Formats: sequence, structure tokens, C-alpha cells
Amino acid sequence: MKKSINPFVFFDWVYFNIAYLHATELFGHKEQKEFIGVAYLSMLEQFNVLSLFKLFNLSILDFLRPPIPIHLYVGLFLVFFILNFIRYKKFMVYDKLLIKYEAQSKTVSLTIRIIVILYVITTFSLSIYAAFLP
Repeated sequence: MKKSINPFVFFDWVYFNIAYLHATELFGHKEQKEFIGVAYLSMLEQFNVLSLFKLFNLSILDFLRPPIPIHLYVGLFLVFFILNFIRYKKFMVYDKLLIKYEAQSKTVSLTIRIIVILYVITTFSLSIYAAFLP
């Protein structure tokens, strides 16, 4: 039987790794881990969307032509933030992801973390590249 792939699983792991990193390993912000995870995930998703518009020249609407207005950045971030906040406060809470993470083998956990790091590096690299396109 073919296993179906849930498209949200990748973003769940991105959210969890960012929140986990801020809560335990780097900064010790245990109270704010969910908020920080949602904020960073929303920012990464926003960078992806805007980079893809720029890279593929999808300036269908006139207001997407460079320079992109600040209200589009803020609005897109808020849309992603609200959707992610609802998802990670109501449906896929941090503690549920922590249980899944702890059930994984060390190899799988390390592989997931490496993929998340590559995703973050790629997102920032594409954003910077897209920002300097004519």
C-alpha cells in the first residue's frame, strides 16, 4: 500500500526545529518557543513566495513590480503568521511534535535537522539572489 505524503509535515519539522533550538540549545526562551517558531516559519514562507515571484518574473499584478511596497511584505507575513499560529496552537502543538521527535531514531532526527538547515540556507540564499535581480 502506498503511503500518502502530508505536505505540512515538512513545515511541522521546520517549525519544531526552530522552536526547539530557541527553547533548549541556543537561547533558552522556553516560554516563547511556539511564538518564535511561528514567526520564523512565517518569515521563511514569505521569503519563499516573494523570491519565487521575483525569480520567475510572476509580476502579473502591477504592484508586484520592484520595488515591492512594504505593506505587501507586512500583509503577506501576517497572513502566514495567522495561518501558522492557528495550526501550531490548535492542531499541531509543540508537545505533540516533541513526542514524535523523541520517538525518532538519532539518525532520522539528525537527517531531519540537516534538511531543515539546508532549507533555511537555501531560502535566505534565494531571497538575497532574488533581491538583486533587475
